[in-house]
Amino acid sequence: MELGSALNYYKGIKKIKPGEYAVKHHAMELKISNQIIQLEWLRKDLKMDLLPVDSIPIYITLEERNINNISMDFKRHYYDYQYVINSHDSLDPYFKNIIAKSCNGAL
Repeated sequence: MELGSALNYYKGIKKIKPGEYAVKHHAMELKISNQIIQLEWLRKDLKMDLLPVDSIPIYITLEERNINNISMDFKRHYYDYQYVINSHDSLDPYFKNIIAKSCNGAL
């Protein structure tokens, strides 16, 4: 791999901030967990007829939007992780050492 390409990979990895994967991963777990709880509460409210019938589509639309946002966040997180892994595998040992230090054990 030529130096210019290697430096571009390094810049891309630095921009992604792989050292923050643990924080990002924990935030993703919380979002998913909170969404599951929210859906369970909605299901219970629907079972007990606590919501006005004309409001149900609004609640469902809101929850669909939340799920889609979580899905997009997850895909972005996964893409960033794959970019770092693939870049890490293709770089010279010098750059691997730099990336390993910046990733702080994320690889």
